[in-house]
Amino acid sequence: LALSQSGRYIVSGQRGDNADVIVWDFESRSELYRFQEHDHGVILVELTSDERFLLTVGADKKMVVWDMHTGMIVVTQSGLKHTACACWGGRRRDKKGRMTTDYQLVTGGESNLTYWTLDAMAGKLEQEECTLGNQVRNFTALAFSHDEEYVFAGSSSSDFTAVHVKHKVLHSTTVCGSGGVRNLVAMASEAGDRVLVGLSG
Repeated sequence: LALSQSGRYIVSGQRGDNADVIVWDFESRSELYRFQEHDHGVILVELTSDERFLLTVGADKKMVVWDMHTGMIVVTQSGLKHTACACWGGRRRDKKGRMTTDYQLVTGGESNLTYWTLDAMAGKLEQEECTLGNQVRNFTALAFSHDEEYVFAGSSSSDFTAVHVKHKVLHSTTVCGSGGVRNLVAMASEAGDRVLVGLSG
């Protein structure tokens, strides 16, 4: 399930061989779209903060970006590595720190953390693997920092890794409990980002 930032949309992903993604209009309690692109189940659904695009990932190792204005496919990416979590991060910045029209997102899973940019006008996704040195993790939860300069990636090892978005390299790893990280929320404070971590143990 995913809830849009304004609360206007609820998105549900189904399990099973004939799994659909359904976008619900909360106010009218009605079905807005039904997407039938994935086989063998839907792993995750994520909406952009401006509610313009929807990301879906299936057990078929396929990632699809949908246009929420039209219900049409923007781009499809097949042959994904194992993906357990994803997070949109607003607009990509160029080398001088200026906002572009491209959207950015990160996906994570077993031994991989991937940064993506979406050029919606061209219908194109570009990917770049994050450099984690000799660290090997099964990533389970993701959140961008408030200023979108870092990605926080929680893992089944009960820690979270901070990755610098501009350079796509590991910044630090923080142990935070036991049982594995299930959820991450990054909140702005006067002292910087505060990361709320939900663990299984």
